[in-house]
Amino acid sequence: MWNGKIGMWPFVSEVPVQRTNKNGHRGTIATSPIIVTKPVYRVFLVNNDNARPHIQVDDLAVPTAATTGGWRIQLVAQPAMSPDFNVLNLGLFNSIQALQHRQVVTCIDDLVAAVHAAFDELDFCTLDKTFVTLQKVMEESLKVGGDITYKLPRLHKDRLAKQGLLTSQLAYDSDVYVPSKR
Repeated sequence: MWNGKIGMWPFVSEVPVQRTNKNGHRGTIATSPIIVTKPVYRVFLVNNDNARPHIQVDDLAVPTAATTGGWRIQLVAQPAMSPDFNVLNLGLFNSIQALQHRQVVTCIDDLVAAVHAAFDELDFCTLDKTFVTLQKVMEESLKVGGDITYKLPRLHKDRLAKQGLLTSQLAYDSDVYVPSKR
């Protein structure tokens, strides 16, 4: 069974220490975080949420890179004011961060290792529940005309999962989605 996880790549590089400090003696190799700018983001294109440092939809380098090697990747910006529609923020990143925060880290290498361990530890059932939540968020938003003023009802996903009743697709009444087609 596929666990829903593809991979994780940290924004770090291995560089020689310039001066002797807490990271090591001059010339030793140390892990350093990479500042994520538009040129860097082009190399690591994963998720685009309209943040200014991220790639813009009309960036000409995107379609070129997205079609190399037989790929046909299309960049579509997340709608404004819809953080709840971003499934990565909705559950994956929050779950990984909650697991990672259980470990004490003192350097970048420890942090990268802790995040990788949290990623590996993350149960695919958590991802299933996240996608169910996303569907419910979309339904509730449609009920209020696409606004973000909805209140998400409690779904009791843990109980449903234990009973083997957690479905991967929720059914909507036509009175929810038909008016939104206009």
